[in-house]
Amino acid sequence: MKSIQETQNITRHKIPVSFYVVYSILLILFFVFVFVFTPAWLQFNDIAFSDILRILALLLFIALVFERFMEVFISTWFSPGEANLKNRISKNKKHISWLEKNQNFDSPKEKDNTFKKAIDEVAMAEDDLISHKSRVKRIALASSFLLGLFIAATGIRAIEPLIESVPDNIQGSFFRLFDILLTGGLIAGGSEGIHKITQFLTDFFEKSSVNINNK
Repeated sequence: MKSIQETQNITRHKIPVSFYVVYSILLILFFVFVFVFTPAWLQFNDIAFSDILRILALLLFIALVFERFMEVFISTWFSPGEANLKNRISKNKKHISWLEKNQNFDSPKEKDNTFKKAIDEVAMAEDDLISHKSRVKRIALASSFLLGLFIAATGIRAIEPLIESVPDNIQGSFFRLFDILLTGGLIAGGSEGIHKITQFLTDFFEKSSVNINNK
């Protein structure tokens, strides 16, 4: 049989029902949009590779600024909690070391119980530290995504500069919403992800250029 701790871990990592609800709503909206409004093909601008790099460079700069801001935000509000948990773990480990050297126990059973209690305290503190870091990471990601959405809503976007003309209808509204969400996600993903995209495109265009010249 599974232990109580294993059961709690499975429950803790279970995907929430709200995820399936949101996913289903988005899927329904997608089909309604496609089959009711029948969106037309959007015309792209005559863009060069340098235009794409300029957009990515701007998003990379914003992501770097956001990362520094989030470091200050996290350090100010959440570092004390992490420090307290680490201090708790350290104290409990020192207590275990002291118990190993101390032989003044009335019985072997008392020694085993004392050790078990101290070890359980360390395990509990380590679990609390993992949960704390996970919660802080979720808060940081959600905050970055929200700030990214605000930036995208002001007009700094990833896809719209590549489009010749966005129609002023329901299709244009859906497109701008998608572009805002995409841009917010790119910024929230951090500078490393944008840098990887830039590096991939650079390698792709360089290899394409070499292949064309060799023909």
